[in-house]
Amino acid sequence: MPKLCDRCFKPITKSMQRYTVKIEVYASADEKLAITKKDLQKDFHKEIKDLINIMKNMSSEELMEDIYVKFMYNLCPKCHSLYVSALKEEVKDKMLFKKISYKHLNSQILSENKN
Repeated sequence: MPKLCDRCFKPITKSMQRYTVKIEVYASADEKLAITKKDLQKDFHKEIKDLINIMKNMSSEELMEDIYVKFMYNLCPKCHSLYVSALKEEVKDKMLFKKISYKHLNSQILSENKN
């Protein structure tokens, strides 16, 4: 039985190229943990009990979504082309926006420095 395209739901036959899209979203731990004096004065036993009480009412899926979510899609050649084109446009739009923003910010800084 052929796989179906997750976008258009048409069969992807053996003679067609099948494309797989994988998207992973996860909590990033790239900031250094800074512990303050105030943090050390907290009642950690109470905080842990409170967290456990909150977590008791949550499913394992709900708990995991805050940390890691994975999506995987199969695409036919036509939908792959549409998907990649849309991504390229989105990236290009964001890059253009960044260039405009930086250019505007730089011109503001230069004009403030002249005054």
